[in-house]
Amino acid sequence: MRKFAISHFDEKEANVIFFGVNYTKDSKEILEKIRDASYFVEPFDFYGNNLLEKVRLFDAGDLKIRNFEEITQKFIEIRKENKVPFMISRGHLPTFYATKNLKKEKLIVFDAHADCKNEYIDEIIAFDVDKNKDEKMFNGSTWLRRLLENSNIEVLLIGLRSFDEEEINFLKNRGAKFFISLDIIRNKVGVLEEIVRFTKDSEVYISLDLDVFDPSILPATDYPEPGGLSYFDFVDIIESIKGKLIGADVCCLKPIEDNLISEFLAVKSVFHILSKV
Repeated sequence: MRKFAISHFDEKEANVIFFGVNYTKDSKEILEKIRDASYFVEPFDFYGNNLLEKVRLFDAGDLKIRNFEEITQKFIEIRKENKVPFMISRGHLPTFYATKNLKKEKLIVFDAHADCKNEYIDEIIAFDVDKNKDEKMFNGSTWLRRLLENSNIEVLLIGLRSFDEEEINFLKNRGAKFFISLDIIRNKVGVLEEIVRFTKDSEVYISLDLDVFDPSILPATDYPEPGGLSYFDFVDIIESIKGKLIGADVCCLKPIEDNLISEFLAVKSVFHILSKV
């Protein structure tokens, strides 16, 4: 198996443990495409600074799971070693199991969707379910609601533009902070100031659903909702995060044949998130 391009360190000396989650019929192909693309993307910002200057990454390969609780255990093991777990997955449900033990940390979720439905299933989301539980209640459209129902963690959602009234009422009642994508277009300075306040002196977990980007720059996702973030919006937001990164994931790529636009942006996004190590 090809390793992520910047995996130049062994597990002992690494400060970031990178791994994929293989739980769907197309997971292996998608994880391979991200790793393949990583060999062609430069890890530098617009000023020539190395985004990975402080990163010592070890690619642990793919975790082929039988039970989602294996993801929880993987995160616990990596964090016990004072290393940063970085997960790549086909859908967003694995994030529930990666984050459900967080307590005082702050969770930042980039997503076009609120993922706070109480029950939901459709033919697109059907791959991203926990078959050991009620599939309508444990899937990629409900994971954040399940997390917030069972945790006091502080959450900030960024880039929302597809949700229903019940989801927004749930977030407001829970006291979760969120910005729709239009907030960033109309008042980016105010949004960035709030992100600085939210993350300052905190430990931060970042979850990036790639559908947060506008489909004009990242078309390869299951729900290509119009009106998403630009690449420069994302860079500005990441740079405004002042906390310490303690974990991260990137999810929801659905490759398009003979088109690597989305894979390149996914890899560059990984590099920007890793710059917070």
